[in-house]
Amino acid sequence: MCTLSFWKLLALFVVLITGCGDSDGVNWPDENSLYPVIENPITKEVVDVSNSIFDDELVLGVVIDGKARAYPINMLTGPTREIINDELSDVAIAATW
Repeated sequence: MCTLSFWKLLALFVVLITGCGDSDGVNWPDENSLYPVIENPITKEVVDVSNSIFDDELVLGVVIDGKARAYPINMLTGPTREIINDELSDVAIAATW
């Protein structure tokens, strides 16, 4: 975990996860599930979200085969968002907090 500004120093090209692709924003695996899952997250380049996500915000970051993703902590906390399932360089990853 680090701030977005530090993450941008580590990775030359960072893609931020900025939202969900489905209508209600959250997928519940089943009616008994305790944790919702974000599938097919919406991604944007850091320069495109500079007005909504600030450099001092905390992110979880991953780099695979030179490709970088950053997951804002504020998307991983709260009552409705806990897990983000994603894929980077054909590798399945889960961001959770």
